Amino acid sequence: MRYIFTESQIKKIIDNQLVEQTTSAEKSFNNVYANEPVSTQMRTVKPQMGGKYAFSNKKLAVLDQDKTYKLHLVRQGETVDSIVRNLGGNGTYNILWANDLLQNNPRNLKAGDVIAFSVAKTA
Repeated sequence: MRYIFTESQIKKIIDNQLVEQTTSAEKSFNNVYANEPVSTQMRTVKPQMGGKYAFSNKKLAVLDQDKTYKLHLVRQGETVDSIVRNLGGNGTYNILWANDLLQNNPRNLKAGDVIAFSVAKTA
């Protein structure tokens, strides 16, 4: 089977591909770097079942300045490592740094806690 395209059809195909690539790249960038401040996200993501926010007020001030952080409600069976794998967090160290109330111990994480994590690539 052969397809024969006119010049205008080829231009249209190329234009559509360029728009799709630009939109996809912009959406991808915004998913990482254009999040609401963590304090704003706290209005909708709240601890459950006796959980807590895993970051202090002092750390919150730092997280609010970085638009790469998102909040996540920890579900039963999740670990810091599984969150990194499943949500694209940039690493265990980053989650422990951002969530200072875990006291650098991933075992302090429990279902119902709300953590901050970043999907930005580390340098």
